[in-house]
Amino acid sequence: MTTRSTDPHPIIPILCILALTSAACSDRPATNGSELLPAQLHGLQLVESHSGEEAAATIADLHKQDVAATETEIGIYGSEEMRAELYVSVFQSTDEAATQFEAMVDAITAGVPGYGHHTHFDVEERDVHIVFGDGKINYFFGEGERLSWLGANPTIARAALADLLEVDVNLIPELPGMGR
Repeated sequence: MTTRSTDPHPIIPILCILALTSAACSDRPATNGSELLPAQLHGLQLVESHSGEEAAATIADLHKQDVAATETEIGIYGSEEMRAELYVSVFQSTDEAATQFEAMVDAITAGVPGYGHHTHFDVEERDVHIVFGDGKINYFFGEGERLSWLGANPTIARAALADLLEVDVNLIPELPGMGR
């Protein structure tokens, strides 16, 4: 998968990470979670995590530029059959996070090969974006200094997002043909 080098904000969606890297787990036991990564999402256990310089380098590689986050964590949940992936980056300020979020929205809107049907919706005053690709439903949103990207198997994506946002699943729009 490639991006056009002429894009002002080149981005390869974060969820391509498993196809692009096979980095080792961090020293922290994956099942414990962290401040940024919950120990589980919709019943799927955190089975692998990456943090620090390793996670920052992965994110920079995916974006084809340094995104200058002060903290980044990547979590893989479940198994090959039922999987969710969560990427969380924390920035020095809400303004910096908002600038990075807008760059992500602009890049997705401009088009990234293999990803499409971008739209957004509100969940308790949070602007949540959705894009389909890599066999997953991918949600991304900002909260204060944090940016999060969640990609999940379509059968659990809605419920996993509800868990992550700590809201009732009925607040997450149901997608046609996806069921509950």
